Amino acid sequence: MKRFIKLFILLLSMVGLPQSAVAGDDAEIQVSITVSNQLAAERFSQNWPVHIYLAAPGSRAPLSYTISQLDKLPLSVTLTEHHQVLPTLSLKGHRELVLIAKVSSSGDPHVAGAEDYRQISPVFRLDAQQRADVNMVLQE
Repeated sequence: MKRFIKLFILLLSMVGLPQSAVAGDDAEIQVSITVSNQLAAERFSQNWPVHIYLAAPGSRAPLSYTISQLDKLPLSVTLTEHHQVLPTLSLKGHRELVLIAKVSSSGDPHVAGAEDYRQISPVFRLDAQQRADVNMVLQE
């Protein structure tokens, strides 16, 4: 049995993906987020929290997450593997990502409110150094 396991591990290492093909421990995504003056004046009456996170395309599960406030925008932050929410959800293994920003009137990203606002970036790819720069302007 041990011999079979060693052979299996050897085969996996031979057919595995190249090291640069997927996000790893050193994946860094530099995020810049601004809110347009028009959107701020027309849409938001209070200083609500802004939940900022990276997700796999088609998913809303956060792989890397931070939170800020509307009055702190524009914001520039680097999201990495160290910003993961759950140990089972991480940037590892993801080559394509989306950036999601949610302004939450309730303060809870899981509770939908009538005044909430969410914007999702187009899909972007990590480069060969497992990095990406993403800029997002919150606007209608």
